[in-house]
Amino acid sequence: MDFDMDFDETADIDYPSDIPSASEDEDIDMDTDYPSDSPAASEDEDIDMGTNYPSDNPSASEAGSSSQYYEYGAPYLGDDPSEDPDVWRADPEWDDVDEELFRKLCEAKGPGAPSSCENSTAIGKDKTKDQLKSVSRSRPKVKWSIEEDMILAQGLIDNLRYKSMALNLPGRTREACESHTQLLRLSRLRSAPPNVQKHILARLRDPPKRKPKPWSTWEDVILIQMYLAGHTYTEIWRALGRTKAAIGSRLMVLRKLNTSILELLHSERSYSQPQLV
Repeated sequence: MDFDMDFDETADIDYPSDIPSASEDEDIDMDTDYPSDSPAASEDEDIDMGTNYPSDNPSASEAGSSSQYYEYGAPYLGDDPSEDPDVWRADPEWDDVDEELFRKLCEAKGPGAPSSCENSTAIGKDKTKDQLKSVSRSRPKVKWSIEEDMILAQGLIDNLRYKSMALNLPGRTREACESHTQLLRLSRLRSAPPNVQKHILARLRDPPKRKPKPWSTWEDVILIQMYLAGHTYTEIWRALGRTKAAIGSRLMVLRKLNTSILELLHSERSYSQPQLV
């Protein structure tokens, strides 16, 4: 069967009427894009592809300018974001009445005064921490009294932390207690000899580490006897004056040093009461 044919012998092809024909005296550019629905294509305006146009927001058509929109990909909150409390929460305003009340509370003395201006809740929980700190810095400084110096010195003797000292000193913060302690130590340098001044300055720059008190033989005996008798670490601490961590670490050391003590510690606790010597 012969399939060879000429194009002149084929049947006539009906072309659609809406397609421009090559018979018209017009040049057709195939690279040109003709968008039919784009409003910017009909107008001679440049399209900014980086602008975010929210289609579902009713206020987008009323905005009129792209300056009210956020960056591309960010959620659009509308003209007034403060109207939506779930998305936007503006900081509460700090008026003069709140500031004056806060100053009086910080400068107050007595059991009802706050120990720290940042921790005060007498004004309310609607104030941010930065607002409280700004007022705390701007308030006038109160000179340290002799009673406060004595309380601070007693806290140093008792090896208290600066945070615990601030709780005993109303109106003073932890940072204030620490800085005033340094000033008290430096004030001793005025009347001290040069060699003492050098020694105190060296201790302030590089404070010495506290070495634990060595255990004596009678402390080890009491420790073993009370441990075998079933006493708790709290009761041993009251008898020896050692901390619970020191008692536990000492028991570990005794297990490693002496095998006879190791056998006593692992044996049954048959002793009734320890014999304190």
